[in-house]
Amino acid sequence: MMNRLLVVGAGGHGCVVAETALRTEIWSDVAHLDDLLERPQLQTGVEILGSINDLETLTRSRDQFVIAVGDNTVRLRLFEDLKRHLVPASVIAPEALVSKTVAIGDGAVIMAGAIVNVGVVLGEACILNTASTIEHGVTLGPGVHVGPGAILGGDVEVGARTFIGMGARVLPGVSLGDDVVVGAGAVVVHDLPEAGVYLGVPARPAPVQRPCP
Repeated sequence: MMNRLLVVGAGGHGCVVAETALRTEIWSDVAHLDDLLERPQLQTGVEILGSINDLETLTRSRDQFVIAVGDNTVRLRLFEDLKRHLVPASVIAPEALVSKTVAIGDGAVIMAGAIVNVGVVLGEACILNTASTIEHGVTLGPGVHVGPGAILGGDVEVGARTFIGMGARVLPGVSLGDDVVVGAGAVVVHDLPEAGVYLGVPARPAPVQRPCP
């Protein structure tokens, strides 16, 4: 059993990550770091030790960390900063179904009910949220977030920091570039190499919002 896991972020997502970590029984203790010290704890009972700026005074030699921040760019930046000081951990829910052939990057979070099939490669600091499905041969770049109930078909490739919204579908063999946002419920039927927001069935670029004259 490892000594302690520091969950960076104590919002809703952070609380779910902390509770998931406790269910694994890998760590003897789980605590939060969060710059909002008065943040409510959603009844998990996990303590906020202090802010991220207090890292050097709060950490122990055997501590591990995981970044529980939903914003992909911020999560990846914090991950790169903290891994210079602490050992990153991946948190995998006991209720997730993960093939033994999956390559899991440091700092990944795999939530309850997620299915991750043969030959998948997960980059650093990825999130596979509740009941998401990642089919065979998928490759996710660093900082990707796959939302609850989203499904990625076989051999999909996803670039860094891309977000795939709740219930979205990406058809087999499709490639998504870096910093793509796929809206909730969208269905991606062809490659989306350019950064941007894509909505609908099939997924198309979101209309540009122009200010009223």
